[in-house]
Order: sequence, then C-alpha cells, then structure tokens
Amino acid sequence: MQALERAELLQRVADRDLRAAEFQDHAASHEVDQAKALLARYRDNPDTPFERWDITAPVPGVVLKVVQESETVVQSGAPLLEIGDPRDLEIVTDVLSVDAVEIRPGADVLIEHWGGPGLLLGRVRRIEPAAFTKISTLGVEEQRVNVLIDVLSPREQWAGLGDGYQVDTRITVFTQDDVEIIPAGALFRRGDSWNAYVLKNGRAQVRDIKILRRSGRLAAVAAGLTAGEIVIVYPSDRVSPGVRVGLRQPSS
Repeated sequence: MQALERAELLQRVADRDLRAAEFQDHAASHEVDQAKALLARYRDNPDTPFERWDITAPVPGVVLKVVQESETVVQSGAPLLEIGDPRDLEIVTDVLSVDAVEIRPGADVLIEHWGGPGLLLGRVRRIEPAAFTKISTLGVEEQRVNVLIDVLSPREQWAGLGDGYQVDTRITVFTQDDVEIIPAGALFRRGDSWNAYVLKNGRAQVRDIKILRRSGRLAAVAAGLTAGEIVIVYPSDRVSPGVRVGLRQPSS
C-alpha cells in the first residue's frame, strides 16, 4: 500500500513538473514569435514609425498583479503583468533550516488557519536546497528554507484560496505505531540519561527513560514505561524516590 502511495505521489509530481515545463516551453515559443514578428516589421524599413504593439498572454489564467499601471516606455523584457491559474495553487512555507533537514518529499501536511472550516490535506513536493536569512519578530536572524507543498484536498473545499494568501502548516517528520507518549515536562536529566517519576502505590518511583523522539510538548518513549502508568509532570525539588504523592483533583 505504501509503495502504491509513493508511486502515485511520484506520478503527481511528474505530471506537475511536465505541466510546468510545457508552460515554460509555450511561453518561450511565444516570446520567440513576438521577437520574430517585431524584427520582420522593422527589418526592411528601419524608418518605420513606432505604432501600437499588441501583447498577448503567453499562458491562460487571470491577472494576479499589474506591475506597470501607467503608460510609459518600458525596456525589453520588463514585466508588465503577473498571470496565473488560481485553480492550480501550491503552498510555499519557510521553516528553520535545523527543522528542514528532517523533512522529506512525500511527507504528509496538515493545513490550518487558512480561512475556511476544518483542515486541508497536503503533501511535501520539494525542499529547496538553499536557505536564506530572515529576521524574526524578535529581531533575531534565522536561516530558513522554503518547502513546497501540494494541496491534496478537493478543489471545491479550498476554492476561496488565492495567490499570496496566508496559511499555517504542520509537516509530519516522524511516525511510529504502538509507542508511549508522555508530556515533555515529565522528563528530567540525571547524569547522561533521561528520567521520569512514576506514581506507584501512591509513591514516586524514578525510572530511566529511553527517548525515541522529543518535541516541544511531547516525547515518544522507546523503553522505561508501560501503557497506563501515571507520570508526574514538572516535579518539584520536594519530589524524590519513595515520597508519597497524591493526585490533584481538577477544579470544577
């Protein structure tokens, strides 16, 4: 099943790359035709007065941005309009370079805070090989990497999205079944190993914990805990092995 999904993903990526290459080829052919027509018009008679020159769109789509709004003389090759197809969007999200090294093409993505109800599904198509410097809101220089994501949810679900819209993304970098998850606040270092306090018969019991993965809030445990055991989160210095501990009842 996974091999089939990977093959389908590779096919979708190849189809998208093919469409992009066809658009580029069509646009290049269009520019060549324009240049040939212009040369043919003035080659035989260089004194021919300038006249109106109609510019046609190289690809189908809608106008996304008018670069040159007022009448003026422009240099050859200067952009006049930005044209795109809003039905064929991709998401570009920038992540810290230290996080980008763990992202792989084909990773599942959850798209949230996009303006509509629920979550959208996506998949990583490409991680750009070069990072860039970005100043954070705290004024700290960060090295970030652009990640390109294809939207997998049906087009009808996200029809309101357009070019340049803001979304938040959550990219899956690790998955494993049948693993114990505990709050990261239950972990503490003792020597070179991770430990946690477990509540056993009303008393705190220290355990050596082998961490499989750790995020900001949660940790995946490879060994040291069994399902259903209660851990003590953010233990204070009053907690020690054998000390009696009671469960706090949630306030109503």
